[in-house]
Amino acid sequence: MTKVDIISGFLGAGKTTLIKKLLKEALAGTKVVLIENEFGEIGIDGGFLKEAGIQIREMNSGCICCSLVGDFETSLSQVMEQYAPERILIEPSGVGKLDDVMRAIDNAAKHIPDMKLNSAVTVVDAKKAKMYIKNFGEFFLNQIENAGTIILTRTDIASQEQIDAAVDLIREHNSKATIITTPLAFTERTMTMMMTTMIMRSTSITTTTIMKSMSTITTMITRSMSTITTMITRNMSIIMTTMRMISLKAGEWRHRTSTRQKKLRIS
Repeated sequence: MTKVDIISGFLGAGKTTLIKKLLKEALAGTKVVLIENEFGEIGIDGGFLKEAGIQIREMNSGCICCSLVGDFETSLSQVMEQYAPERILIEPSGVGKLDDVMRAIDNAAKHIPDMKLNSAVTVVDAKKAKMYIKNFGEFFLNQIENAGTIILTRTDIASQEQIDAAVDLIREHNSKATIITTPLAFTERTMTMMMTTMIMRSTSITTTTIMKSMSTITTMITRSMSTITTMITRNMSIIMTTMRMISLKAGEWRHRTSTRQKKLRIS
């Protein structure tokens, strides 16, 4: 199963830096395809990608999250057929809506059974979060609202007040996302947290299914045990009644035998 991860964020937020670190560290040794479109941050050096074993497919027909979903689906199908990757990283347009990208992937997955959306990550400059909301409104908020993980960058040069303010702004629009504030310089911890979030998201459906199955099995076992207990109770009642009847009959038989013996002795 090929997992698709979206790395979104506005131009200059640090998407390219994050992708480089993912490829070098967290996804090292994994067969990965990176997809960028012409409005994204085409700032990753081609030589670096070739050395890392990464393939680039640039989409020249425009932003994948606008009206070109058909072209996007075709591109994904070609990528799957040509490379059969374990992971696909998508860096969409910085000015696109994240839910449009997610919808495009979900639609494509209907026709590509071996592919699924794994995670949606939004990269936010901690020093510019307030400005992004003010200047870009719904476009920026859409990326915040639909992300499963939000990574704050520039936290190594931002004040604690700026970081706290950015987290508060994000929480107003997304109360469930995992927010990572560790500077990207501290790669091991950041990558571990991010990959853990990705794994948790990708396994949440499986976990839910297992829990539902376990609940069903437990209910069936409980009902079966209740039925067995009822049958045992009824059978025990019948056995006890039978034993009492036998005891009574035995008492009557002993009484009659005793009476006969007395009569015989008298006679």
